[in-house]
Amino acid sequence: SIDYMRRAEGLARGGGFSEVFCDGLRMPGYPAFLSLFARVFARPEPAVRVAQILLSASLILMCWSILNYLTRSAPAGLAGALVCALWLPFYYFSPVLYAESVSLFLMGLLLLAISRFDPHRPLPTMILPSVLTAAMIYMKPNHILLLPALLAFTAAAAAGKGIRSGARLFLAPVLIVTAILAPWTVFISRCQDSPVMLTTHGGWNLFLGSGGGHRYSDARHQGSISTRAWVHFDLRDDEDSAAAYSQVPRGMRAAADRDYRHRAMERWKLRPLQLTVYGLSKILHVFGFSMRGPRDLIVMLHFLTSIVFSALLWKHRRWREWSILLWSITLITAAQAFVFLGELRFKTVLFDPPALVVIVLGSSVILRRISAPASGDYKPGEEGPSAGRPVTG
Repeated sequence: SIDYMRRAEGLARGGGFSEVFCDGLRMPGYPAFLSLFARVFARPEPAVRVAQILLSASLILMCWSILNYLTRSAPAGLAGALVCALWLPFYYFSPVLYAESVSLFLMGLLLLAISRFDPHRPLPTMILPSVLTAAMIYMKPNHILLLPALLAFTAAAAAGKGIRSGARLFLAPVLIVTAILAPWTVFISRCQDSPVMLTTHGGWNLFLGSGGGHRYSDARHQGSISTRAWVHFDLRDDEDSAAAYSQVPRGMRAAADRDYRHRAMERWKLRPLQLTVYGLSKILHVFGFSMRGPRDLIVMLHFLTSIVFSALLWKHRRWREWSILLWSITLITAAQAFVFLGELRFKTVLFDPPALVVIVLGSSVILRRISAPASGDYKPGEEGPSAGRPVTG
């Protein structure tokens, strides 16, 4: 939070973009958002928190719109709004000056946009999702992992309409995202006199993901399954690597990034079995299997329920593209936790919104099957006009 706000205040005071971002540690999206408030308010933090509360609350309306559109059912739309309103992780970050609240808002917009994807008009209906994906990457670099999930969704949606996935279906989003990110990539590469795609922070996160540093020494990490694995395998550093990392000159960040990547790889070469088990423990943690109390239990049940309902949608050929999307994001989230950092906040942004959509869609399939004998308006395996939209008598 301190680093984000320092950069925002630098922009608000008229500091040049290069002066604020040339170290390449942060993507510019969230500091630019904060700077809008720093220009107006002497103390911008309260105003930012109010804005983030409003952005988080807007997810309720977006969930209603997505599910009302997909199911053509007012009860399903209201159920989606209710489930979203009650899912507390969406609002946990509202008062925190991290990029998660804005990222969740953009994720909701992305799901809203792809719910309107039309395989018969792939290019026009892919422009907005591609732009939103790029906007999310400008918030946090790990969101680039959403791009393959987006491509998987569109391919599944096209297949559901009997349309073959042509090259343009895959090339258009990639080209749009690349074009939007290109100015930043060129800027940061010139600042560092070295090729940098997004940030100079990835090597450090990879190092932490390999167990380096003193990551689990503070109280907030105690008790998780990943903490126990980290302690059991004695993965802690002998040196205070965080202090050394903070002192790297801004013009040498790319070199430091490569150095920490190398150090992470060396740790993997020395202890591959232990780090594999540690990586698996981080995956279990982000999906709620640390079993520290009600919070982890709810996260675990949410994960298991969404996977079960996604399998149900696939089995009954209803909204299969949403099952594909959820499975893709599950793999992405697991891979990110295994290699980098196993924290619930990264999983919340990517996984939780589509998981709630899938849970409500799966519930609607169950309710329709229960009511089918009486109403006669549902046939198992029947495809709606938009890859899963219900067809009623």
